[in-house]
Amino acid sequence: MKKLMLVILLGGFLFTSCQKDDLTSQTDLEAVEGRSSNNGRNGNNENNGNNGNTGLSDFNMDNEACPATKVAELYAGQNTLVGKVTVEADNGEYIITYSVDPGYCLTETHLQVGADANAFPLKGNGNLANGNFEYGDDPLDCVSSVTYRVPNTGLFIAAHAVVKCVDDYGIIDNLPATASFSTGATAYPGTLGGYFDIEISGGTALDGTYEGWCANVKKPLDPNQGPFSSSVFSTYANQDYPGINEDNFDLVNWLINNKDAYIGEDSPTGGIYNFGDVQWAIWKLLNDAGCVTCAGLGDKADLERKGNEIAADVLQNQEAEGFVPGCDQLALVILIPDDTTKQPVMIPVPIDCEAGDCEETAWARNDSNRDCGNFPGGNWATYFKYDDK
Repeated sequence: MKKLMLVILLGGFLFTSCQKDDLTSQTDLEAVEGRSSNNGRNGNNENNGNNGNTGLSDFNMDNEACPATKVAELYAGQNTLVGKVTVEADNGEYIITYSVDPGYCLTETHLQVGADANAFPLKGNGNLANGNFEYGDDPLDCVSSVTYRVPNTGLFIAAHAVVKCVDDYGIIDNLPATASFSTGATAYPGTLGGYFDIEISGGTALDGTYEGWCANVKKPLDPNQGPFSSSVFSTYANQDYPGINEDNFDLVNWLINNKDAYIGEDSPTGGIYNFGDVQWAIWKLLNDAGCVTCAGLGDKADLERKGNEIAADVLQNQEAEGFVPGCDQLALVILIPDDTTKQPVMIPVPIDCEAGDCEETAWARNDSNRDCGNFPGGNWATYFKYDDK
């Protein structure tokens, strides 16, 4: 059986994480120096430039001993691996994404791209002035990832962040044991874009309306039904569900967090999929079956083919395998009706993180050689070269 290997207290259940060191045990190397109030996501802030920087003019960044990469590792306090920075080229621009492992969150980022050393600004003491970088966000609200689209002005990238550990995961950290749910009156799709609207009541922390997805194709459920008294579980609980392949909950959580990549005209797929295809894919992943007779799923002729395409794509996606949602993402919660003839439903619940006291500066580098990517100066600021091959 496939089991997740992460240790995070989420929704009252233990996840398992590797690589989570105590940030407070690391030396804080100018984590707060040179900060700016820039909000440069998508490159919409002013470039402060390097003001005639000459301190790096003779510095050769293109060290042949340092391999280029499309995925750099993000290190806090020099030695604690906390995430990664990925780069994708797209029509003369870079799509650069910071992401941190569960248990950490981003509260600042600073980003600079250039063709040579002169593109990277220095402070008066000779250290890199990350506060004067061209792009970034300061502050960020304890998020697990952030993406920038910036011009491709060179192959060298300096990616700085401030990382904090997470103390609390909001509602998902305080799930009730039971709740009552009803299916909304709006039929297929619900008003929020799921198969149903799911309305939760009963005075719990989950009370509200959510997009809903069905988890067991062999059991019925229709709009405007309920309330059903139900047990409430995180989909990451060590729980067995008859008729459901709980080993694939990681894949379904990834799919729900990335369904906009499949659905809609603005998606990379150009809108060839709809909510019904996503529901089919969920059933395929959890039940190894679909439902061409179920109401409201869209074009029956293409439903099975498209749903199976999404499921196959998720199954081969390395990011989906072992996926655990982080801060500002969604965690699926499953509601199991006491009436066992009714279909269990899943709702995506936002993870609203509260940062802890521990804080550390972080830089991205190509860890194939830890001596690569070091700027001159007294601090440990690093860069990496993008692999354009």
